Amino acid sequence: MKMIWFLSFAIIVLSFSCSKDDEDDTPQQPETINYTQAEIDEKQPFIALLSRHDCGACGAYGHPLFDQKAKNQRINAVSFYYKEEDPNFTPVSRELAEYHQIFGTPTFLRGMDYLKNDTTKWKNSIDSTLNTAAEVNIKIDAYSIGNTLTYKGIINSKQPFSNDVRFAVYVVENNVFGRQYTYNGNKWIDEYEHNHVLRSAPHSLWGQSIDLSNSSTETEELTITIAPFNKNNLNLVGVVYLMDNGEPVRVLNSRTLELKK
Repeated sequence: MKMIWFLSFAIIVLSFSCSKDDEDDTPQQPETINYTQAEIDEKQPFIALLSRHDCGACGAYGHPLFDQKAKNQRINAVSFYYKEEDPNFTPVSRELAEYHQIFGTPTFLRGMDYLKNDTTKWKNSIDSTLNTAAEVNIKIDAYSIGNTLTYKGIINSKQPFSNDVRFAVYVVENNVFGRQYTYNGNKWIDEYEHNHVLRSAPHSLWGQSIDLSNSSTETEELTITIAPFNKNNLNLVGVVYLMDNGEPVRVLNSRTLELKK
């Protein structure tokens, strides 16, 4: 009798395990942002914050202002932690800091505009960008299987571009809790909330070349590993750069895809 009970229990456990494995192998479509046509035709600002975990001004006002602006308006945000000792450091962040020759924080970038510590100019430039017609429209399609994510970009232009145009994707994570120094009380906060934290740039800092000579293109699918990050807190930020001799001239448009399921 005990043997029959044991075999029955084993079959139940095995059935559950197989079902769980099958579920993990099923492609999952991330939640997408449903833009209206007016929003699709609108140029959405790409903003960046260069930061350090030992920067008191970053903790006191840099990150709060950055998060507030990203939350309240249709903008696409990435936080670049460029100091190698920082827990959120990425080599791409250091590359961006070296490109702009930035070694003081917090530094705000709107597109390719360098707006160090000038919060009024930074916020005003975002508002002016929102009132500008988009030169290209961006859509990011993606699906995930377990710890991998496959995505591609669909870019449509209102006019053909013969110049070098590139499409960059930044994988960012929200709700990252860790140490941050702040001038508010001149202290370290152990559980400071960091958002828009850059985790990887699969196609490098400025992205992959795309052909917009016929006004539209689709990039090839790319599969990346998203472990050990929390998929429910990840976003893909897509940015289209206009280049000149390998140098970024301006941002044509940007979009964010939330991977939250």
